[in-house]
This record gives sequence, structure tokens and C-alpha cells, in this order.
Amino acid sequence: MNTEMIWIVVGILLILAELVATQVVAVFIGIAAIEVGLLMLTGVVEAPAAQFAGFAVLSVVLLFATRRHLKNMLVGAVADERDAPFGFTRTLASTCRSSATSSTGAAEGVVG
Repeated sequence: MNTEMIWIVVGILLILAELVATQVVAVFIGIAAIEVGLLMLTGVVEAPAAQFAGFAVLSVVLLFATRRHLKNMLVGAVADERDAPFGFTRTLASTCRSSATSSTGAAEGVVG
């Protein structure tokens, strides 16, 4: 198997590995590997140093440029206190605490 096909096969395997990992990182590394393989097939990249440099640069650029958007599309956005509307998480937490306290207090009143 020639070097171009090795890059492409490794890229495909990394993208398939993302189905198990679900951290949406391996897909970008896989895409970068496929791109390096395609660049080698077209003759743009030949030297091993250029292959690895291109792979590293493409991986980092793809990861930082599109990971958040792709992860939101595939996994869904997860809201935490920073992303939630003002007061939403506090209101929800206080509602849960107050309902737990009132049900506990009612149970204690019946027993006591």
C-alpha cells in the first residue's frame, strides 16, 4: 500500500473511531489525514516533513475553527450557568430544593 492510501485509510479509521469516542476530536484529525493523502495523490505534497507539517497544521486549524459548531450539531448544546439565561439555573435549583424541603417537611409533620 502506498503512502497516500495509508493517510486516507488512517483518516477514515479516525472518523469511524469518532462514532465510539463522541468527543468530536478524532473526526478533525481524520479529515486532516484524508486531506494530506489527497494532496499527496495530486502531487502537491511529497516530502515526509511536509506531510507531517501539513497534517499538524490542518488538524489544529480544523479543530479550533469548527469543533464547537460541529459538536453542537452532532451532540447538542449543553447549557451550563455561563450559557443559560440569567437566573435560570438558580431558579431551577431553588425550585428543586424547595420542593424537596416541602415534601420532607410534610412527611416529618405526619410522622411527628
